[in-house]
Amino acid sequence: MDLSGAGTATPIAARRVKSQVGKVTCMAMAARVHNQASNRAKPHDALERRDVFKTVLDSPLRVPWPSIPMSIQNQAFALARDFLEPVVKFKSEQRGKKRPIHDTNDNSSNKKRKLDKSGTGAAVNNPASDTSSDRPPLLDHMVIGINEVTRRVESQIQSMRRAVAVPAAVEASPVLAPLSLILVCRADIDPQILIDHFPHELATINSAKPAHLVKMIYLPAGAEAELAKLLKLRRVSVVAFDVDAPGLEKFHEVMQAVDVVTAPWLTAPFDASHPVPVQHQLISTHVKQTRTTAPKDMKLAKLIRAEGKIAAKKIKQGKAKARKEKQTVSTYRTAGSRCAGKSAVEDYLIAKDFQRVSIRPDIEQLSDTSSDVLSNFDDAYEDQVAAKHLSFLSMGPSPIVSTKKPQHFASAAQLLDHVTREWRRDWVTSDLTTREALEMFTLRPFVLVLSVDAPLLERFHRFNTSNSHPVSLEAFVREDDLRVFGDGPRESTSSLNALRDLVNIHISNSFQSLSALHGYLDDLNLLDPGHVRPPWDAYFMTLASLASRRSNCMKRRVGAVLVRENRILATGQVLSWIPSRDLINMHFRYNGTPRGLTNCNEGGCIRCNTNAYPGDAEYSECLCLHAEENALLEAGRERVGLGSVLYCNTCPCLTCTIKIIQTGVKTVVYNLSYKVDEASARLFAEAGVELRRFQPIKTV
Repeated sequence: MDLSGAGTATPIAARRVKSQVGKVTCMAMAARVHNQASNRAKPHDALERRDVFKTVLDSPLRVPWPSIPMSIQNQAFALARDFLEPVVKFKSEQRGKKRPIHDTNDNSSNKKRKLDKSGTGAAVNNPASDTSSDRPPLLDHMVIGINEVTRRVESQIQSMRRAVAVPAAVEASPVLAPLSLILVCRADIDPQILIDHFPHELATINSAKPAHLVKMIYLPAGAEAELAKLLKLRRVSVVAFDVDAPGLEKFHEVMQAVDVVTAPWLTAPFDASHPVPVQHQLISTHVKQTRTTAPKDMKLAKLIRAEGKIAAKKIKQGKAKARKEKQTVSTYRTAGSRCAGKSAVEDYLIAKDFQRVSIRPDIEQLSDTSSDVLSNFDDAYEDQVAAKHLSFLSMGPSPIVSTKKPQHFASAAQLLDHVTREWRRDWVTSDLTTREALEMFTLRPFVLVLSVDAPLLERFHRFNTSNSHPVSLEAFVREDDLRVFGDGPRESTSSLNALRDLVNIHISNSFQSLSALHGYLDDLNLLDPGHVRPPWDAYFMTLASLASRRSNCMKRRVGAVLVRENRILATGQVLSWIPSRDLINMHFRYNGTPRGLTNCNEGGCIRCNTNAYPGDAEYSECLCLHAEENALLEAGRERVGLGSVLYCNTCPCLTCTIKIIQTGVKTVVYNLSYKVDEASARLFAEAGVELRRFQPIKTV
């Protein structure tokens, strides 16, 4: 066999072959026999190449074709011709009967003929030609054609699986008789890929049911044309016979001489009839020769390859340097405290299944002019994201896994519209750097704003350590002041100071490692929904603290809120009940002198204003009402009822403790400690009143 020039083709020839229908598979066949040039040994203009053969290991999971001697092939072909003689005679009679009717079309021998249900060829215009009384029984037990035989084999495999999974009584359609022998004109089939599946399918059948083996014999070259001529068909590539085919015992000797196609990894560990473990089989190593090309001058080729590696390394180093410089420039251009750890916090949230989003004002123009720029947005964002300052995120639990690449939006309004429609998902961004943009987002109940900062000197060292162009401390401080305070006497809307009142959580990142920062963030529990929607304890304690702001006592600011079933009963001020609408009209109350007397901070209480102690001449009884007393007096015992909760920003004193117990309050929640906490706790415990200290959600 002459292989010279077999692996070469001019571009014109390649285009010609590719344009012809039916030749594309021929090109694929050339790839399967490993006749193409190696991808690693690419041709070079300065080097002449030669054909070489390279020994490689084939896949051990590939099922090879059985090795059949030529004598067995010829013997099987001779038996097949004798075996098909009744079918050949029947076809000749059928053809003679219809010849007078279609005498004008006798010369059209190249037209396709359809296969009847039995798998044999029949004229298109004569569907009832096989209904003669002398029809040979063999026609009902044979299948002709690659597609028909493949369907029959797959049906047999499916019936084996169905027999295991579904009871026989439930089966809707009867199972055809299993095949026993398949004759393949392997040498005449081009491309070979059309029949490569037969060894694997037969291995599946033979490995699962060794009691019903299917043998496969391929015939010598020229068998396809001769069988087609005998059966009056255009092509006969594959012929199969089932176990009930009459006279199949003629092939018994030939079938015994052919190896069974099996696969060791498909063999069942136990046989149903003989429950004995099957011995493990050693899979032989398949070695094949790959035809490729190699340079004639290997020394010159190695030299050129080494030079190419050096050039590629220089290009890679240049790209890394340009990327690092780009990151330095981007750091100066973006708003926010540099090197505070914003990118680390953002990556932490992304690891918690948050999706990164970004704002690119020029994305609409770029989408019309340059798709390449849009494709590079993800890389550019990775370079710039470390320089942003503020982030927002939704706090609802989400099962959706975030992807690594960010989604881009042309404006903050578009981003707000998107996250509002997809509010059940978790998002994070560092592109909201103006007060106008942040105010739009903070109106939403699912938005939380984080601020990440670090000591100035620490950030300066981080910047110079991570960048190839160090800056002086003076330049770093000057640029940092510009970011924090703005560029004018009045704060700009994008300065950090102008945004601090919109921040929900302040993070001070003075940690020396990512693990320490992550531990701190875990302790903050950023995923707690209480950060955006406070729980009842935090809500009522905030009202109690707000009420204390109205206190006129010179010694201590104390506020209290009386609650039942999460509804406010009183805060120590005048309260009116409207039964018809079940509403409460409340006014905040606090500690101070009673109604009608001079306020404590105006001199109404001598004891509070003189800071006297027992035994002093100025010492007298305090005239101030405590916040807890005020709330209980305004509510009254009837409205306190069962299950009421008293929230106060300071632990009640002994006097208030007695009155709280008397009015029937069941739970007391306080924030700040007092000097008689232990005595009050003993009384509350004895009376069965729950006393607990408020645990606020960490925000710093």
